[in-house]
Amino acid sequence: MIRHLYSAAWYLAEKLLPRCRPLLSDKGRRWVEGIQRSSALLQQCPSHAHVWIHCASLGEYEQAAPLIDALQARLPQRRILLTFFSPSGYEKLKSRRDITVHYLPPDTPSNMRRWIAHWRPRYAFFVRYEFWQNALFSLAAANVPTYLIAGFFRPSQPYFRWAAPFYRPIFRAFSGFFVQDETSAHTLRQFGISRVWTVGDPRIDRMAGFAPDEAVVARIRSFLPPERPVLIGGSTYPPEEAILQKVHARFPEVTLIIAPHEVSPRRIHAIQQRFPDARRWSENTPAPTSVLILDQVGLLKSAYYAADIAFIGGGFHARIHNVLEPAAAGLPIFFGPRHHDFPEAQALIHQGAAFAIHNAHDMIRQIQPLLDAAHRTRIGQKARTWIDAHRGATRRIIQQLEKEGLFDHL
Repeated sequence: MIRHLYSAAWYLAEKLLPRCRPLLSDKGRRWVEGIQRSSALLQQCPSHAHVWIHCASLGEYEQAAPLIDALQARLPQRRILLTFFSPSGYEKLKSRRDITVHYLPPDTPSNMRRWIAHWRPRYAFFVRYEFWQNALFSLAAANVPTYLIAGFFRPSQPYFRWAAPFYRPIFRAFSGFFVQDETSAHTLRQFGISRVWTVGDPRIDRMAGFAPDEAVVARIRSFLPPERPVLIGGSTYPPEEAILQKVHARFPEVTLIIAPHEVSPRRIHAIQQRFPDARRWSENTPAPTSVLILDQVGLLKSAYYAADIAFIGGGFHARIHNVLEPAAAGLPIFFGPRHHDFPEAQALIHQGAAFAIHNAHDMIRQIQPLLDAAHRTRIGQKARTWIDAHRGATRRIIQQLEKEGLFDHL
């Protein structure tokens, strides 16, 4: 019954969303236009993709990217189809020419049967929490081996509690699960899933090998006064910005870089209201400032290499954002209280490289020792050491896929 209601909801959404487009945000309108384009593909002549990889958004793509690179290295002549649910991933990757990038069409039974018939994938990979019922059932019906990568599970999650009757058949549609830790593997086995391999998080491979854009780092440094510690707020929301304001008032010698999660004019204006003397990345002539706002997307990953301490956004919102990026840059890391669903955050806290805070008082108290350059270097090195010690997830996935015979059939 629930499965039929789910499909009916998607049928209804597919019909109504285009009519509601004028009422949606810019992001919502782009999403509707994207899924319409994907649906229109189904009217065209069939194409072919040897491997289909699906991610929710840009964050999940970071977990899929090392696998994509590894598959391309092993199978350079094979076509990869990459789909997204969110505009954040699609807009960033749509210009790639070495892979085919689309939105996931509405998850109705008919759409997914036609989607798989159109692309004829030989293998499929879904990332982390992407459990699209009709896509997975259609792949199973077409005998397409399908794997989840970067899975992270706990018994308290809805999949294993009140929503178990809905998710159990969905989980059984997978050919296997590549998970981040042994607790995830145990949780799945207790749920009746036997084909589970503990491999780690592929994002760590990506972050460990990342080389910052030196032009971005140099331009950021042209805004920064010399010989002053730099605190960067990465993917911030208003609660983090309020804390940064209090930290800056307490420690005026600390230079701030603020990279908000959203760079709309409204959000940038709100930050400038909070920091009236701030300069913006987009200004034509850089000049030293105590507060720099990164008002353009795509800079943050490199910007960490111009900083000394990181404060990651989302921990006072829905969930923290990427802590692996500042860890790879060798920075001490702060974030808010909503971090418990992220094993990397837990591990970095245990390593002594990250600190969870609840308010500005917490951060002021814990950041003070880090104003000593030697001390923060020692703490930051702990973060980078943890990154280096946990590489290898992609290699372990490829090794298991070899045992599965994937490379014999592509």
